Amino acid sequence: MDDKFDRFVTLKEEMTACRGCSKSSPHRLLDSGDRSARIMIISTAPTEEEVKKGEFFGGERGRFVDGLLKLQNIAPESVYKTALLNCALPGGKAPTAADTDVCIRCLRRQFRLVSPEIVICLGKLVCQKLIRPDFFLKRDHGKWERKGDAMFMGTFDPGAFRYDKSLADLMLSDFCSLGEYIKTYPPV
Repeated sequence: MDDKFDRFVTLKEEMTACRGCSKSSPHRLLDSGDRSARIMIISTAPTEEEVKKGEFFGGERGRFVDGLLKLQNIAPESVYKTALLNCALPGGKAPTAADTDVCIRCLRRQFRLVSPEIVICLGKLVCQKLIRPDFFLKRDHGKWERKGDAMFMGTFDPGAFRYDKSLADLMLSDFCSLGEYIKTYPPV
């Protein structure tokens, strides 16, 4: 077995045993997709449906994100998908700052293991935690920001377009920016 595989196994075991926050739930999901991906997509938390399927973006929001990726000639299975929180949020309750502080350590370890060049952050909380605290979705979505060796872009959570149909068009525009970015900056 290779070292990277072993480190992912250890990380998954630690995540499964975690009881570090108020949202601790048996409904957990670490990741899905290509663990050597160039692109990492991060949502707030898995849904219970995604946990059951063992795949991030496995339901309606997944079909939407996969469709956006395919429009940019990006195979959805070539992307690493994860979340800021590993536990499904019961009843859609928002996580506290303490909850995210516990899980972000796991996310940082995933980031080091995958080493993506491009990170797409979905939703306000993820953007504010990973890009910058003053990130404002309506103003800053679709803009690229360098953090270390990776380029980050924030956009809306795919579930949000159910409440505001115009967000689907904004997400499409942001993913078109991803498609253009990939053409302009080939893999290093």
